Amino acid sequence: MQHDNTHLRGIVDEMEQRTDQQQKQLEELQGQLQTSDEVLQLKSQTREMSEDIRNTDQMTDEELMSWIDRRVDETKMYLNADLKLKGMAHRLGLTQKRLQTVLKEQSRYANLSEYLTEKRFLEACRLLREQPNWTIEAVCEESGFGSRRTFHNVFKDKLGLSPSQYRHSQEGVKHGQ
Repeated sequence: MQHDNTHLRGIVDEMEQRTDQQQKQLEELQGQLQTSDEVLQLKSQTREMSEDIRNTDQMTDEELMSWIDRRVDETKMYLNADLKLKGMAHRLGLTQKRLQTVLKEQSRYANLSEYLTEKRFLEACRLLREQPNWTIEAVCEESGFGSRRTFHNVFKDKLGLSPSQYRHSQEGVKHGQ
């Protein structure tokens, strides 16, 4: 019986040694992550955004609209097809009322829906030009539109073209025709 315990003790010791090695590797990886340039950049951006959010109550409506536009573009929050006023206000650190007022008074958009539709439309145009192998459905989804019908209608309203026709017209421009 003593022999069996010695063998088991050796197995337990070996497992503990492996666990210690894995713990050391984990600590090394955590140290690398904390010093990685990307992490440092994200921490800096987060700090800057926090400072900006604290300063929004001191901004004029015009300054705030410019700030909102930058934040929306930087974070591409318009790609979320389900984004509503409450969610956007929360992400920006604003009250819904302030966001709604600024959008209405400082932009050419009557409401948040029009604002987000414009951002999505511009993203869709970019994707149609830069991703010629993507399907129209993929562009629709990746640009934040909730439905293909809305996507199609926005293109027809703004350009008088379907998304496919727009893509085709841009191919001619790209090739100098």
